[in-house]
Amino acid sequence: MTDQTKNKRGSIVHFILSQSYIVFFYALIVGVFLHMYFKTPLFQKQFSPTLGIIFVIAGSMLILWAQTTSSKSKKKMLEQNVTREFARGPYKWTRKPTHNGIFIMILGFVIVTNSLYILLTLIVALFTTKFFFISKEEKYLEQIYGDTYREYKKKVRTWI
Repeated sequence: MTDQTKNKRGSIVHFILSQSYIVFFYALIVGVFLHMYFKTPLFQKQFSPTLGIIFVIAGSMLILWAQTTSSKSKKKMLEQNVTREFARGPYKWTRKPTHNGIFIMILGFVIVTNSLYILLTLIVALFTTKFFFISKEEKYLEQIYGDTYREYKKKVRTWI
C-alpha cells in the first residue's frame, strides 16, 4: 500500500472517529433537553454529585492521555519512519480509550444530574457508535496496518 493510500485511509479513519464523537455530543444535548422537559430522576435518592464529578474528571483525563499518546506515536512514526505502535499508554488496555473517556464523562454527568434521559441517550449513542462507527474504523485500520493491527485486536479489547 502506498503512503498516499495510507494517508487517504487514515483521513477516513479520523473522519469516522469525529462522527462517532459527534454522536455522543448530540446524545448528550438531546438527553439534557429531555431531562429539562420531563424531569424524570434516575434514582429515588440522588448520589453525591462528587461521585459524578470524579467520573467527569477521570473521563477527561483518559481522553487527554489517549490523545497525547496517539499524537506522540504519530510523531515518532513520521520522525523515525517506524511502524505504528498500538499498545502504548491507555491503548495497552483498550483500543478505544477516547470513546471510553467520553462514556465515563457522560456517565458522571448522569450521576450529577440524576437523569434517566441522559442515561438512555448515552446508551443509544454507545450502541450507535459501536455498531456503525467503530466497526468501520477497525476495518480501515486492518486495511492500513494489516497483521500488526489484527494481532493488536486479539490482545486488547475495546471495552466499548
